[in-house]
Amino acid sequence: MKTKIILLFTFVIVSVGMSAQSLKGTSMNERIGHGMDSILVMRAYNTFESYYAKGVNEEMALDSAFLYAYEPWQFVFDKAPYIGATLYKHGSYMWQKLASEGKTSKVRNFFFDKLMMTYDKRVENLEAINSLYDEDGDQSRFVTTKGDIICQKAQNFLQFNPDTVVQLAWTAYQDSNPMTYEIPWTESMENLYQMYKSAIGDLGRSTRGYTLAYFIHTYYYRYKAHKSDSTYAEDFINDYIQAQDLISFFLDSAKQFIPSDEELTAEDSIRYQRELSIQKQIVDEYTYPEWYANRYFEDNPEAASPEFLNSFFSAKIEEKKDDASYLSWVVSTLDRLNRNDLDVYDKASEMLSAVMPATGGSSNVDKHKVYFSQAIRYMKEMDFMTAKESMQQCIEACGDDNVLKAKYLYQAGAFCYSKRRYPDAREYANQAISYNKNYGDPYLLQADILFALAPRTGKKRDEVMWVLGIYACAATDKAQLAMRMDPGCRTKAQNNIARRYAPYYFPKSEAFFRGAKEGNRVSANGITTTLRLK
Repeated sequence: MKTKIILLFTFVIVSVGMSAQSLKGTSMNERIGHGMDSILVMRAYNTFESYYAKGVNEEMALDSAFLYAYEPWQFVFDKAPYIGATLYKHGSYMWQKLASEGKTSKVRNFFFDKLMMTYDKRVENLEAINSLYDEDGDQSRFVTTKGDIICQKAQNFLQFNPDTVVQLAWTAYQDSNPMTYEIPWTESMENLYQMYKSAIGDLGRSTRGYTLAYFIHTYYYRYKAHKSDSTYAEDFINDYIQAQDLISFFLDSAKQFIPSDEELTAEDSIRYQRELSIQKQIVDEYTYPEWYANRYFEDNPEAASPEFLNSFFSAKIEEKKDDASYLSWVVSTLDRLNRNDLDVYDKASEMLSAVMPATGGSSNVDKHKVYFSQAIRYMKEMDFMTAKESMQQCIEACGDDNVLKAKYLYQAGAFCYSKRRYPDAREYANQAISYNKNYGDPYLLQADILFALAPRTGKKRDEVMWVLGIYACAATDKAQLAMRMDPGCRTKAQNNIARRYAPYYFPKSEAFFRGAKEGNRVSANGITTTLRLK
């Protein structure tokens, strides 16, 4: 009896006291204790793996196999939590199946709690277990991050949770029109939100598209249930910006795979097709969350309203008027929200200029924001010549970052377009494309400018409609070019075509009398395009 007590005590010291450093290079025997305890742990582990394999390989009914695997798994989990990553991976898979297929609600609740606990324990032991595996070797798949685990936990929390409100949320998230659902905000939903928030905070630019999509749905319902509380509006804006920043990063990364108009060798063609495939995967994965993020933001005017943004940011910048980093963030954020027409934008810009004068010792990163915000202020004052000087300084301050230059030039062009300064808008759009030909928004701006310049009056209504239809077709050409050069703007381009241009195509019923057929090359005022009819 005395020997048993000593052995047990030795095992506890080994299993509980191990650190990540001490696990690196250890054998399984060193991680499961000594003497009889190690024998029992190893026997339980082999029993668990045997039944687990029978369930996965359908040698036994899955629920029976996993129920037989439960007790040995629990024994190993309690006695040797550092045995390896597969204990957690296989355990999580078992609990998912048993939580979804349990015969009674009590059983499903039990295994759902077990599933959540397994993820929590995996986070707790993360550093130690990661140290067992080589990040670049054959077993690199077992190395993970806190964000990965919390992301999986959040996904399973949403999918397998027996709570009726969470089940409703899961149904809503799978629906093509989730906004029709009314989801009460409960403690469980707040837990889900915090999990996704934590996971994305840790994963950053490793966040997958589906995680962003679920996070976007969740923060939308959170805000929807608390519209009367300005704190939640602030969170809603911050969450939207965080999601958009990540989405923009991924969609911008797809633009490195440049469409080629050149004749390719066989080897280059294979590489080119592979790159196009990668580009399509990225665009497909992140376009869906981008669409919902923008839709939710646009459909919540309380949080996006000029009144709220002016009030919210005005108070913040007064508190931090000497904080260049924060002022710079405010200016960039309002640019991202297309709200650089607000009074608070001008205030933040002036404060930023004061605290970090362009001639001072600020870094280039800060300078280009100062110059751009100044350019927008000059445009508001209708001083477009001085604005161009500030824009030139902005571009120079961007250094070699052509992607950033293109974004600033596009934003300047879009602002000029909003003021009906079409020649200036076109000039900025052309410059943006010269720096980044795979940036779709400047092409879409060119399309809008072209269509805005179409003549809309004349003596003969039929002739006006004909010329307007040609301009609409030419604008469509530009929008389709945008999609070819930048698949990430596909949804926006398609919407522009359907809503802005297609309604002005010349009618088929009247084209017959002109001897015009769809697909003909047609011209008007020096513009040549392919005829489309409605």
